This record gives sequence, C-alpha cells and structure tokens, in this order.
Amino acid sequence: MSSKLYNLPFTIEGTKSDITYTPKDFKKKSIKKDDFKGAYIIFDLTTGQNYVGSSRKVKKALFKIFKGKNSSMAEVYYGWKAGHEVTIQAVDIKDTDYRFVRNLRKGLRRIVAKYEKALAKEIKKLNISDDNE
Repeated sequence: MSSKLYNLPFTIEGTKSDITYTPKDFKKKSIKKDDFKGAYIIFDLTTGQNYVGSSRKVKKALFKIFKGKNSSMAEVYYGWKAGHEVTIQAVDIKDTDYRFVRNLRKGLRRIVAKYEKALAKEIKKLNISDDNE
C-alpha cells in the first residue's frame, strides 16, 4: 500500500487533531515534553495494516513500541526495523468530545474501519479500470 492511497493524514471525525509522527520522532528527550492523554493509530504502509491504541501518556507509549519494549506491539516494531514505512497519527483527548480514553480508542477503531472499507472500494475501482484498459 502506498501513502498516496492512504492520503495521510486523514481527518479524524470529531477531533481537531491531526498530529502525524514517524517512529524517529520518539527520542528519550522529547517524549516527556508535551506528552498527552489520548489515542493513536499506527499505519504500516508497507503491509497495509493499522494498529489503534490508547494511553495516558501517548508519546511514552509510542517510544516504548519503537524501542522494542512493548511485547504486544512487537509486530509493529519488527516490521519497522525491517524497513516498513510507518506513519503514526495521535489524538489528544482534549481535542475531542470524548471523556474517556477507551471510548476514544473505540471511536478511532470505527473510523479506521470505515476508512479501510472506503480504501478497499477505491482499490477495487482502480483494479476494474485497469482491467478495462
């Protein structure tokens, strides 16, 4: 999957936030500064997979993932280390109408599922138009 198909960063409904990061943005010195409570979406543009998570300290959680210290996200870490193109979008809960991080995470999962469905439709259209040429 290419980032052109993903059209990143896409707007997350109900939020004012469209913060986009790369794994290299999470350095020991920068994670403590301006850390926030919220959720994040990790897009592996090479495989087309996405991962939605949430944390009270989003930057610290992402730092752990991309240092290989989060065993539940080892697939993301090893994919990135293998050269996969990875993009991260983070949402500060203050920028949303949600009161609880778990509800924000669920909302993001619904939004990503809708986006993936629309993306699959677009890919199908592209494949059909390619076959007709």
